[in-house]
Amino acid sequence: MLLFARRTPTRVNIHLTALIDMVFLLLIYFLLTSSFVSREGVEVQLPQVSAKFGEVEERLIVVVDKDGRFLLEEKVLDGARLFSVLSLRLRGAEEPVIINADKRVVYDRVMEAMEIARKAGAKELLLATERAQDPGAAGGH
Repeated sequence: MLLFARRTPTRVNIHLTALIDMVFLLLIYFLLTSSFVSREGVEVQLPQVSAKFGEVEERLIVVVDKDGRFLLEEKVLDGARLFSVLSLRLRGAEEPVIINADKRVVYDRVMEAMEIARKAGAKELLLATERAQDPGAAGGH
């Protein structure tokens, strides 16, 4: 009688270390490239642009609503009060001021908000916009 050596079944080991590393790298990538700018509680329709500008984290945000009122941290301020509050907040700071203006507001009010922020000591002014949808992405011809 022939005796054959008994073969032990080979076990397949799946090493998950590389897979877990890739998942964490992707998670970190998406967290770093996402925009987490929180908007004030006032409903504002931002103008749309097709170009992508640099994303910023939460900063000092001045809102100009559709009625042309200035808001800072959800408080309605007139121009003089906005200037004094911004002057105090920007004293010695290098943070930019974001102008979050409704697209229906008169252009003069946006320029006035920018001028107030500049005189208050803002070194950098940013205008908040929404990214326009690509007409080709919606299936349009």
